[in-house]
Formats: sequence, C-alpha cells, structure tokens
Amino acid sequence: MFKLILFSVVLLVGIAAALPVKEKPLTNSLKLKWKSEIGRTTDRTRPVLSNGAVWIGSNGSHLMDYAIDYGNGIYRLNARTGKVEKHFLNEKIGDMDVNGILMVDDRFIAGSDNEELTCFDKNGKVRWRIPTGGDVEHRPVLVRSGESKMVIFATENGQVSAVQPEDGKLIWNYFHPQYAGWKPGENRFVFKVNNQFYAGNYFFTEPTVSDINKDGTDDLIYNSNYSDLMAFDGRTGKVLWKFLLYENGIGNSLLGKNSPAISTVKNESICWVPLRKGDNAYMLVGLNHKGEVKFKKPLGNGQLYLSQNSPNGRIELDNATIDLNGDMKMVFSDKNEMLPYFGTTYLSYANGRVADNQLKMNGETCSVISFEFYQSGTDRKSLIVIRGQKTGKEYVHQILPAISEFIPVVQDVDADGKIDVLTGCFDGSLYCYSLGIDVKYLVKP
Repeated sequence: MFKLILFSVVLLVGIAAALPVKEKPLTNSLKLKWKSEIGRTTDRTRPVLSNGAVWIGSNGSHLMDYAIDYGNGIYRLNARTGKVEKHFLNEKIGDMDVNGILMVDDRFIAGSDNEELTCFDKNGKVRWRIPTGGDVEHRPVLVRSGESKMVIFATENGQVSAVQPEDGKLIWNYFHPQYAGWKPGENRFVFKVNNQFYAGNYFFTEPTVSDINKDGTDDLIYNSNYSDLMAFDGRTGKVLWKFLLYENGIGNSLLGKNSPAISTVKNESICWVPLRKGDNAYMLVGLNHKGEVKFKKPLGNGQLYLSQNSPNGRIELDNATIDLNGDMKMVFSDKNEMLPYFGTTYLSYANGRVADNQLKMNGETCSVISFEFYQSGTDRKSLIVIRGQKTGKEYVHQILPAISEFIPVVQDVDADGKIDVLTGCFDGSLYCYSLGIDVKYLVKP
C-alpha cells in the first residue's frame, strides 16, 4: 500500500512538472527599476536598445520651441541604471527636438525639428548630417531592396526621401503637390525662418511598411494629412495608389493620425481601414495592392476608438481587439467601459498606444497598451494596461505618475532575464518598470 501511495505521489509530481507554467503577473503595482530625467517625449518617440544602452530622443523642456528650449537632443542612458552617459545634438541654436531613432547595423539615424537628418555611431560621433525640407517628426524606416538598404524619411511639409545609410546620399525624392518646404538651391535661411510659422501634417506619422506589390522591396503606406492614404513604391518612390479617407467633406475614418494595419490574405497584402458608416456604426475595409476595396466587414454598432501603433496582423482599439489573421471578430476589453457624461458617453480610458512586442500571460498572448487619458475622480492620469487578445481580460492596470503619450517598449531592458516596460511621461522623465516575468514569455512580431 505504501509503495502504491509513493508511486502515485511521484506520478502526480511528474505530471505537474510537465504541465506548462502560468506566469503570475503583478497586479496594479509594477516595480520601478529606475527613473531618468531626459525631457519631454511624444507619441513619435521611438528609442533604440543596444549593447547595454538606451538611445532616446528628447523634445526638451517643452514640445513647441517658440521660446528658448533646453534638454532636447539625444541621450544615451545606461540600460541597467538609467544614468545619463552622453547627451548630444543639443545645440542652443536651432530646434533640436528629436523623436524616433533608427538603428542600421552599428549606426543610428534620427531626424529633428531642425530640418535635418543625422547619422551617428555608438560613441555619439556624427558621421553625416544632411538638410531636409522640413521637420522630421517620426522615426526613419529601413527598406531592403535585394542586398542593398535604404533609409526612408519624411517631413511634415510633404517630402518623402530615400537615402543611403552609409553616407546619406540621395536615392529618390518625392514632393507632395502642396509641398511648401525647402529644395536644394533655394535660400535655406529664408526657409528656416518661414518654417517656424508653418507646420503641415502631410507625413507626420510613421508609415506602415510592407511589400504590397510583391517586387521584393518593402513599400510604404502613409496617412497623409490625416485625409488620405498614399502608398509608395519603396524602390522608386513612385505613388502606387491613393485612397481618400473622407467622402464629400464628411469625415468617416477612424484612423485619425494612425497608420493602417496590414495582413496577408491568400498571399496578398491587404491594407485595413476602419471606417465610420453612420452613428456608432463601423465597417472594416480591406484594400488590395492597387488600393482598391476588396473586402468589407461590418463591425456592428457601438462606439469604437482606435489605438495608435496597431501591429501588422491585428487592429487594437481602446476597447477591443481584432485579429486580422483570424475570423476578425472583435474581442472587447472586460474593464474599459463606456461611462455616462453630461448626456453623452466616454471610455473610462482612451488614446491608447500599443507596444510592438507582446507577452504570454496566464496562457494567452497579451497586448501592452499605454492610455494617455484615464479619468479617476477629478484627476487626469495615464496608465498601462496588459490585456489578453483572446479574452479581453486585463491582467495589469498600472497608473503612471504623469500624463504620457509614449508608445511603451516591452523587452528585457537591463538584461536580467525579466521583461521590463519602458515609458516616458510629460514630467520629463523616462521610467523603467519590471513586470517580474521571465523573458521567455516575450512575444516579438
């Protein structure tokens, strides 16, 4: 009898050991690892983590440089401690606000509000610096064409350009029909003075990147001036197609300033656009490689709000998730509810920004979303939510110390084997929080 009991215990222990382990997340309280004062960040701030360092751009003491600014430029932080190791491109002359940074091989490339694109190395030494025809508001993107690489950048004035990452040499240029920026040969001083009083939105938001025409080179889809989608051939810079987001002057797009999402349907890249088709009625439209409407899927009635930075293959809304590679059924959040407000309704938190990476929690893949607006009593705050994509369950609900419009970075920041969340706030600080979850549960796109 004793041997039978012992055998049963051993068997149960063996079975338990073989079962998948579910991570037990920290709820409502993330551990702060470090805090670093770097100045203001925006929803276009995209840092790079490399070789034990965090490279991040800053808008300095305030976002609009109508007065003397300080603290902007680029910072290199120690990823383990958050200590500032280097601060550069922070000249006093010019608007040195920097948002997103791109890493290409062993170099870094970033645009600025000083109407220029800069390449620097791991020591912060500038390798090349070229003038642009306007403010570069978002992170440049890398496009591969065969064995060669191109860096694509765009300006809010209406310029899209491809350059060589090695030396900044121009490959191709595109200028919007309403372009009002600088071109080579024109007086640059006059342009820079005039540009302080002009700000367009033609190419303000980072594009969606996908090889939509299947020629072996990634193409780009820009949300131009928040009024139409423009698809560019990444190899030549030619416009492939254009899709109007507004009809007869009436806004019907949920995109706002966001980029569209992409999924593959029967080996074809489909660009998905959520449209408003009436009072609280929505439809998901799928565009083919020619910009033609190929799919229409009603999303039902109710109020929907799109989150920023929806990854390819999925659309994240503030209050729901749509899997573009599945049945496209909406999975609603179990916490983010519509609340009454003076005769209307609003979400309890809104203006979400979705992290690139995801994570496994309690057996399901989860999205990490930072919400800029969170109403708690009379206080306006921001918060980070970790939400299951299949169940809509919220596993973490972390209030931030200040307002934030930062797209959170989810990875092992300090190389301790645990997943961290990096976020910036309007108090001028960058925060590194620990989730306490093993890095093996990190899910990369």
